Amino acid sequence: MAAETPDHDSNLPRPLRREAAKRVWRTLRSPIVQRLVSAAFFAAAAWLIWRQLSVMSWSAFWDALSATPPCAVLLSVGCTGASYACLSGTEWLALRALGHRLRYRDAAKVAVPAYALTNSAGFSPATGTMFRVQLYARQGFSAPQAAAVAMLAGGAVTVSGVVTAGLLMLLDPSAFGEGVRGPAWAVALLGGALVTPAALWFYAFTPAAPAWLGGGRATPPQRSARLVGLFAGLGDWLFSGAALFVLMPGPHL
Repeated sequence: MAAETPDHDSNLPRPLRREAAKRVWRTLRSPIVQRLVSAAFFAAAAWLIWRQLSVMSWSAFWDALSATPPCAVLLSVGCTGASYACLSGTEWLALRALGHRLRYRDAAKVAVPAYALTNSAGFSPATGTMFRVQLYARQGFSAPQAAAVAMLAGGAVTVSGVVTAGLLMLLDPSAFGEGVRGPAWAVALLGGALVTPAALWFYAFTPAAPAWLGGGRATPPQRSARLVGLFAGLGDWLFSGAALFVLMPGPHL
């Protein structure tokens, strides 16, 4: 039987291993390494955007744009702006839930470019987190703190989409039932189930919530802030959907 290779690191005393880990961490957090990571990140994002644009037919794009009524284009731009304003509201609530008292304007300065990048480059959990780490560093955030904001805000946006779908089903279960060729009662039942995660906006980050839902924090968000975050999440999905809907040929409800 072949002799096992000794693991020299495991033979080091624990204080030396801890010090070695600290040196590695300090190296990764050095300004040079962070600049290199940022440059690589933006280069990859630029390449992904260029790759998407390179397969686009610009003549077909201009033909489609010229065939679209100007009022529809302006309305789509307005809905897109409203969607980003709502995303900024979700970001602001995530910051407050984690104990960061930034203003809405400061949250928007990070959320708008971060979501614009992730919507174009894709890989939202990775690109959005890396981008926020760089921007929130200017506010004195550590990398783990910025990553926590990114994950909480992204999770809130995702759950908001589920709740929005449930509300739309409950508004007209018969129409949804006809579309999927199913009974209206089943659509209403599914819609009600999809709406239930909205309770998280009023339960998470409260003294009664478990630790994995942010319980036990000294200054949880107030109810008014939670309502703003919930409606911001719903508004994002509604406005972003409307921005695409108005550009469709002959849109009608």
